[in-house]
Amino acid sequence: MEWMRDEYKEEGPQISMRARIAGCEEEVAERSPQLLKLVSDCQDRAGVEDASIEHLDVFYSCLMDPMVAGTTNTRQGGLVGLPRYMLEENFDWKKIRLKTNFNKMFKGFKIPENISQEDQQELKKWLSVSEQEKQFLMSFCLAKASSWFAVMTMVVPSIFWAFHYAMAYRVNNKMRLLERNRFIRLAIQGMLAIFSISMYICYFNMSNLEADTDAMTFICTTREEVEVALGYFEKVLERNKVLRKLVGEGMEYYVQESGELVPFFYDMEVCASLATRIKFLKQLLDNMNDSTENKI
Repeated sequence: MEWMRDEYKEEGPQISMRARIAGCEEEVAERSPQLLKLVSDCQDRAGVEDASIEHLDVFYSCLMDPMVAGTTNTRQGGLVGLPRYMLEENFDWKKIRLKTNFNKMFKGFKIPENISQEDQQELKKWLSVSEQEKQFLMSFCLAKASSWFAVMTMVVPSIFWAFHYAMAYRVNNKMRLLERNRFIRLAIQGMLAIFSISMYICYFNMSNLEADTDAMTFICTTREEVEVALGYFEKVLERNKVLRKLVGEGMEYYVQESGELVPFFYDMEVCASLATRIKFLKQLLDNMNDSTENKI
């Protein structure tokens, strides 16, 4: 996990909660009091026990959005990375590197320094993160890092591989493919492989969405908390539109006109998009409103 953390962290300080609890140097702790305080404030809301927090590393990420990896339920631990601009007030927007996902060869886009005063005000508006939104983000990340989602992500591919192997072996014997023309055998086995890969891609996307919705359901227990989460995701869409406009050439390969990130080839838009998460939060808010009305 240390290797993964080093790949995602920005050039600068990082915080190891394990080292902090064991007694790290005061100099390291002073570099990021915002991270330490935010973790402490959100630990109870995210349902992370003290024993689990020892297996968590929190650091400043080089990405423009928070990232989560691993799980606190294993000895290897989990990672939570937040971009610095989200936590520090009056952060210089000229220092921000716009990077949507991990890319070892690309450090990210820089925002042009010659943008107009009006664009600067609009940029600061959409980059700013309120205290309630900070708490939502950290609680959301902590809840995901304390789940078993990362373990399932590692185990399920092996199960799919064993399932495909057993199915391909059975088809070989049932249809006596080894006695037939090679091209017929390759065509039939190729269709089975496409079926298995498609099933895994569907599972991967649905499990990612389920991990997010489960975490949001757990940490958003009041109307106010749901509204904060909803406002944050809507703000991210507007932020991405502004960044796409300001950066210009090249940004269209990472951000769509709608503000959604350009998906990878294996991403299903119905599961990976921010619009789906916004829709889920609106349904959650409606359910809370209905429950309140029924009680009245």
